[in-house]
Amino acid sequence: LAIGLLRRSETPRAVIEIESLVSVARSTLHDLRDIAHREPPIALSSEIERAADLLASTGTDTRVEVTARHLPPAVDELFAWTLREGVTNVLRHSAATTCSISITCHDGMVRLEIVNDGALPASPGGHGLSGLAARASTLAGSASARVIADGRFRLRVDVPEPAR
Repeated sequence: LAIGLLRRSETPRAVIEIESLVSVARSTLHDLRDIAHREPPIALSSEIERAADLLASTGTDTRVEVTARHLPPAVDELFAWTLREGVTNVLRHSAATTCSISITCHDGMVRLEIVNDGALPASPGGHGLSGLAARASTLAGSASARVIADGRFRLRVDVPEPAR
């Protein structure tokens, strides 16, 4: 519209249209920046459902065991991120046919553990697991990821129970 107005030498109307477009563009840019910088909330309960559905959709036999419930918000969020990262890695970096997810308490620790078969050789360049270790350390916890017996891979995050 603005170009057509300029071609017809209707400069004042074209200026109004261009100013309107600039306003819309600035508002849209502000909204996009807000979305990009705002980390969406993440909850363990929804991540458990998402993970089970996602793994099932790929034909992966999935077992979920949750005996530790009512976790404090910081632990809930850490475990939600761990589950998201862990399941992403199962799908990207394994030929898994089985996957178990457990959230338990023992020996004074709250533990989330993801174990899958079909582990493939490690791929370079990822930062997700080191990010989980950093998040766990803020709660005096730890994260480990390694290949275990029979070609299975285990991701484990432990947080002291008093953090509950």
